Amino acid sequence: TPCEPQLGKRGLYPTISIKSQYDSITVMTRFLAYSDGQNDLITISDLIESPIDQIIPHIDKLVEAGLIRQIK
Repeated sequence: TPCEPQLGKRGLYPTISIKSQYDSITVMTRFLAYSDGQNDLITISDLIESPIDQIIPHIDKLVEAGLIRQIK
């Protein structure tokens, strides 16, 4: 059964809480929540109410960590 990926052990979650990082982590975790293979980037952007240009850097990190992949 799928569960929430461990972002901390992949270096994607800060070890110290900093208020300015909250928005970044929120975008990443919300993006992951809708990355089910059924939603495209535009749909996810609309659902999480975050512009695509703010999501792209997070996508790159998630791909690099092996948590998501592109479906053609």
